[in-house]
Amino acid sequence: MKISTMRLVDTWVGVPLCFLCTWVDRALALFRKRRTPLRRALFIELSEMGSAVICAAALRRFQERHPEAELHFLIFDSNREGIDIVGLVPPHRVHTLQHDNFLQIVAGVVRLAWRFRKLRFDAVVDLELFSCFTALLSFLTFAPIKAGFCSTTTAGLYRGDFLTHRVNFNSGVHIIYSYLALVEALEREGEIPAFKGTLDHLDTDPPDLPRDEKTESWLTAELRVEMPDLDLGRHRLILVNPDPGLLAIRGWGFDRFGLLVKALLEDPDRVVVLLGLSRSREACEAIRSGTDGRRCINFAGRDRGLRDLLSLFFLGDLLITNDSGPAHFATLSRIPTIVLYGPASAVTYGALNPLARNLSSGFHCSPCLTAMNRRDTRCTDNQCLQAITVEEVTRHAVELLASRG
Repeated sequence: MKISTMRLVDTWVGVPLCFLCTWVDRALALFRKRRTPLRRALFIELSEMGSAVICAAALRRFQERHPEAELHFLIFDSNREGIDIVGLVPPHRVHTLQHDNFLQIVAGVVRLAWRFRKLRFDAVVDLELFSCFTALLSFLTFAPIKAGFCSTTTAGLYRGDFLTHRVNFNSGVHIIYSYLALVEALEREGEIPAFKGTLDHLDTDPPDLPRDEKTESWLTAELRVEMPDLDLGRHRLILVNPDPGLLAIRGWGFDRFGLLVKALLEDPDRVVVLLGLSRSREACEAIRSGTDGRRCINFAGRDRGLRDLLSLFFLGDLLITNDSGPAHFATLSRIPTIVLYGPASAVTYGALNPLARNLSSGFHCSPCLTAMNRRDTRCTDNQCLQAITVEEVTRHAVELLASRG
C-alpha cells in the first residue's frame, strides 16, 4: 500500500476507531489488573527498517531492567530482516504483518489480535510516531501497560486516550533517547508525561555485528566480474547510495550524485560502487555511463538482501548516502559515512556512527518532515538538500578517506 494511502486511512479511519477504543478501554479498565513482574512485552515498530538499529538500545535496556521477561517485536514483513540482523529478539518472537493492500492488512490484524490475546502481554511499547494504526494494535493486545508517544502541548495528533504510559516525543534530541524514555516509563506510575528525567547516562552504542567472510568473498568475486583488476588492498572502495528510499523528497538527486562520482574518480586509486534497489538500477546506470565506466560499478538491485549490504560496508572505505536505511545499518560496521539531510532532521535522525558526518544546509524551513505532521510535507522542491554542494560532499569524502589511512 502506498504511503499516501496509509496516511489517509490512518487519519480518516484510525482516529474514529481510536475514539471508540478509548471508551471500550475505560469500561475494560474496571476489570483489569496489572501483573507484576513483567513476564512478556511487545515492541511495535512497523515502517522503517533502519529503526531496527536505532531502537536496539531501548531493547537492550528493557532486557537489563527485565531479564526474565519475554521480548516480542512486531514489524512489517518487508522489514523483518533488519530486526533479525540486530539479533536482540529471538526469531520465533518476531511477529510480522503484510501490507501490500488494505484487505491484506485487515486480515493480518485479525490474525495478530487472536495471537496476542493468547500470549497475554503484560506491556506493549509503541515505537511509532503518532500512528493511529499502531495505537490500535496496542489496544488489541489488551495489555495492562501500554506505553507510547503523546504530545501534551500539540493539537492534531489524536490517537485515542488509552495509553497508560504517555511519553513526550522530544524532537530536540536524537530519537534513540525518546525510545529509551519509553522503556524507562514502564517503571513509573501516575506521571504525566510518564517519564521525567535524564537519559545521557544510558548505553547507546550500536550492536556489534560479526563479519561474514563467506559473503564478503562472494561480493568480492561479483565486483571483480565488473572490474577484473579490482585490488581491495590498493583501491579505495567508495559506496554511493543515490536511492532516496521510501520518501522521494529526501533524495539529493541522481544528477548531483553523478557529478559527485565524477569528482571522486579523479583519483585513479578510487573505485565507486553504486547501491540501491532494483528500481534505481537504470538511474545508476546513467551515472555509471557518465564516467569511463571502468572504476564505477553499478550494483543497484544485485545484492541478495540486507546481509550482503552489511558485508559491503565492511569491505568499503566510505559510504555516501541519502537519509535512508543504509545510513543507519552502516553504523553496525563503523564504516565512515556521509549522510545528506534536508527535509528530515539530522539532530533527530542522524546516523549514530561515530565516523559519520551528517550534512545539512540549515535552511529555516527544514526540517519539514517531523513527528508533528506525521512526516508529511507539501514541499515538492527540496532546495534544502540541493543547497548541499557537490564540492562540499567531495571535500568531506576526501577528508574521511585520508583519515582512514
